[in-house]
Amino acid sequence: MNSSNQFHFIDDDNYFSLDLEEYSTEILDEDIAENITDILECSLDGSFFYAITKDNTLIKLERNYEGLEVVNSHPLDNSTHTIADIGETLFISGNNGLSLFDKSSMKVYNNIIVDEFNRGAFYKSNDNISFGSIHGVYEIENVSKFQTTGFINNLSSFNQKKNSSVEYVLILILIAIVLFFIYNNRARTPSNQEVILSIKKYINKNLRVVTLEILQDKFKLDYHEINSLSKEFKPAKYIKQQREQRVYEMLIKNETYDNISLQTGYSITYLVKHKSRFLNPKT
Repeated sequence: MNSSNQFHFIDDDNYFSLDLEEYSTEILDEDIAENITDILECSLDGSFFYAITKDNTLIKLERNYEGLEVVNSHPLDNSTHTIADIGETLFISGNNGLSLFDKSSMKVYNNIIVDEFNRGAFYKSNDNISFGSIHGVYEIENVSKFQTTGFINNLSSFNQKKNSSVEYVLILILIAIVLFFIYNNRARTPSNQEVILSIKKYINKNLRVVTLEILQDKFKLDYHEINSLSKEFKPAKYIKQQREQRVYEMLIKNETYDNISLQTGYSITYLVKHKSRFLNPKT
């Protein structure tokens, strides 16, 4: 809000002024083409702004007779969505961390805190500012009283050491997981019973089209291997049994021949001709 009781805001790429006395709005600038994610008015008269764009760039906009013009820009390392300030310090939060920008030196300090911050989740109280993340709330106190560069350099150094340690631990964990996975895959092959169970599941799921040749190709087994998994299990016989059982169950439920044919692969003519045999299976 500026000194003339006007509140400025941007909506749908248009820059508006709201008169708080007359409750009327005026469009100050149209079609701002900077793909802005969030924007902050940094002067009482609405003469300049800081904004973050969808391509993760911090820009400074200045208002002139032609509208809003970009006067400088600074690339950001992380994915950003929220901007706020206290005095000479801009706070920029995003999905990967919290960054600061010193307006005086025009220097960006990326990811001084590494965390996933929530969009628009900040609160300012006097000289303090808080940001909400998926792990809790970070509060920074007495913002205007610390020397920006000294504070940020110290905090950046701390985070760099912390992040290096975390990255080292994560790399060790990842190596351990990969080695465990490789060892298990090399050391263990599925038993015949596990293969049979997988074959049965595949048959029941693809009953209409499954054949012995399809099974051999799917499970990388030749004719002899697939028929030698167990004396009690013969794939071709199992396919026939499951199809006939499915026909029996669907006939009992008075399903149409069309539906039965679609699920079992038998032709309608075959189903009609052998209906009696399906309904009276041999035990």
